[in-house]
Amino acid sequence: MVRSILSDIRLAWHKHTLNKIILINIAVFLMLKVIYLFPFYKSVVRGLSISTDWWHNIKHPWAIVTHMFLHEGIFHILFNMLYLYWFGRILGDFLGDRRILPLYLLSGLGGALVFFLLGDLLPFVPTGAIAYGASAAVMGIVWGVAVLSPDYTIRLLFLGLVKMKWIAVVLTLIDFIALTGQSNTGGHLAHIGGAATGAACIYLLRKGRDFLTPVHHFIQRLGAWFVHDRSKDTQSPL
Repeated sequence: MVRSILSDIRLAWHKHTLNKIILINIAVFLMLKVIYLFPFYKSVVRGLSISTDWWHNIKHPWAIVTHMFLHEGIFHILFNMLYLYWFGRILGDFLGDRRILPLYLLSGLGGALVFFLLGDLLPFVPTGAIAYGASAAVMGIVWGVAVLSPDYTIRLLFLGLVKMKWIAVVLTLIDFIALTGQSNTGGHLAHIGGAATGAACIYLLRKGRDFLTPVHHFIQRLGAWFVHDRSKDTQSPL
């Protein structure tokens, strides 16, 4: 049974880039659950998260990427991964598999930048607050699809067929309204930043300015360098 499960995971990993993103998020989530009872748990979460404190971000430069793969709550990761799968599949059908990860990363970075620059200006965001989760990156995917094909319809439970542009608008309005609340205010700010970044990337792509393909090529070169470096380490000297 274990061998069969591992075989299915390997198959999913090699099938789509979208599957890789989801599996990495799940793997990080499970890792956090394993170390949850250890005293260094909170330090690990904070070290992988983006912050409004510039010194924290300098000391933890990897956080600009790791924060968008980090979740603590089961419903947090569940809904993020469901949204990512649903809308990521649509984006992949339109633009191809290779543009999903670049848009995910750029939207996550856009959300992190907005959180860092504006987070301390909001009344309910404490100084040195942290943010994590895939929500900003996922909102970028949602808005990417909405800009690419605003009249694309999705059948929603209890609502029937709804156009993509209205799904994106309603989700963003919820984030705007939530900015006046006292719960996850900084997170909602990051969601808006991710949505704006995703929308801008696809708008510019339609105008002939492709920022996604260079990111894809960079990821490929980085992966090739890592594999090559690892292969050199495993070689035995003569």
